[in-house]
Amino acid sequence: MLFSALVASGCAGPAPRTAPVDAPAVAPVDVPVDLPADVPADVPAEASLDVGAGRDADTRPDVTVAEVIDAPAPDAPTLDVPADATTADGGLRPNDAALDLPATDATPPDVPATDATPPDVPNDRAPPTEHPPSCSAGTSWCAHSCHDLTWDPAHCGACDHACTGGRRCSAGSCACAPGQSVCADRCVDHRVDRAHCGACDRACAAGEVCRDGACTTTCAGALANCGGVCVDTAADPAHCGACDHACAGLPLCVAGRCADVSTTPFRVPSLGTTGCTTRELPGLTEPPAAGVALAPGHLYVSGPGGTARLDPDTLAGERVAPRYEALLSNLRDGTVYVLVAGDTPLDARGGTATALVELHPSLGTPTARRVALSSGIALPPASNVSSQPAVALFSGWDRAVLTTPTRAWHVELPSGRVTDLGATSTPSLRMHCRAWAISGVAEYFDGALHLLYVLSSNILGRVRIPAGASPNPAFSGAGAVCGFTVSPARGRWYFHREGGSPTLPDGRGVVGWCPADIDAPMP
Repeated sequence: MLFSALVASGCAGPAPRTAPVDAPAVAPVDVPVDLPADVPADVPAEASLDVGAGRDADTRPDVTVAEVIDAPAPDAPTLDVPADATTADGGLRPNDAALDLPATDATPPDVPATDATPPDVPNDRAPPTEHPPSCSAGTSWCAHSCHDLTWDPAHCGACDHACTGGRRCSAGSCACAPGQSVCADRCVDHRVDRAHCGACDRACAAGEVCRDGACTTTCAGALANCGGVCVDTAADPAHCGACDHACAGLPLCVAGRCADVSTTPFRVPSLGTTGCTTRELPGLTEPPAAGVALAPGHLYVSGPGGTARLDPDTLAGERVAPRYEALLSNLRDGTVYVLVAGDTPLDARGGTATALVELHPSLGTPTARRVALSSGIALPPASNVSSQPAVALFSGWDRAVLTTPTRAWHVELPSGRVTDLGATSTPSLRMHCRAWAISGVAEYFDGALHLLYVLSSNILGRVRIPAGASPNPAFSGAGAVCGFTVSPARGRWYFHREGGSPTLPDGRGVVGWCPADIDAPMP
């Protein structure tokens, strides 16, 4: 680079060359330089080459900018170059230069490398710094989002502390579900587990089943022994109607017949009662309760004064729409619907549901988007018994289930395809609520549909359909909950309650939320 600067200052091309010469004194010359735009700001706007006089042969000129300078210069000494040091076209041979020049890729003193970031200029290649946002009370920042460490199985008690072997996270500790024990580092039920029947490592023989902790060849009730497993041939898609009669391509067995519904797993293992938030809104949440549904950024609750739009964290809100008694939502994306007969929202008068009208996610008002049902669903009017709702509406993951005391229907979302689940034994719906319809959650696990619903005035239960197995209490202490739903994204369950509760925060006619353990597909 220095050699190029000297040539540009007046050194002739193929002049005769001799070994180092004593050049006459040359007065210092300041040569103005127009700097490129990318030269760092700390280099002067006018740099110069200071070619001093009378320097020793081994002294290098001070060069402040390592650039080739195209500028006029006064006469400079001529270097004698031998003829044998030139090429055919008059140029110098690359390796025969008499000057001891520095390496061309060296960085001049006090000049930053050209790829360095100038002072006070952000470097776009630097990785972004994550600044955790403020999480709501009772949650912590883990893995780029807020999590409740008391219930989250992936962050149980601490960030990244995952529960394994079928354990659930409860109150910040990993544990097996009630009635289960740990065998070979996994949770098992000694009452039905053939490999650990009655105790760890006590296996049943081929063809035997584990029944109440003992190996036997017979099953209870109407269940059939199919290869050592007690199954319900009225509802088991692998043994639909008979052992080994599988529903090829159809995941649901309805009354011994194969039916087509979504098999996406979705389950609510537990509902919390601590770390809750409740709120009473006069005229909106007081009895009778009508419905509850959750959109991505709002909770919609219907009461005697209309439908309220609430903040999902603080539960503050206002009335935005008339009273909707038939609210549903898709728990996968939070789309909220109201069930209609024609263009009229269904209410206590009953009727035949023909479509679902989508509500605006922020305004809560009906939109032009509607999902036509593939077949109508006849829903009865309100019962004469004030504590016996006539209809139950269950929101699920890409599904909804509608039931009466004697029949059930599965609705695929968002297509609207209806599957008649037949005359099944569904929840009795006898509880202390004065609404035409109550709401709950539709689950799918263990190859079957399940409904999580209000079993009694103080208990939430779970029942498998369409087999109609006896409902199992899933949660006690709910109080007079008339409707509830869950938020997989927030890890909460939201409820609308008419009466007090021995477990949940005090209050009558309130809405609220508590933490929940929810098994849902990854988004």
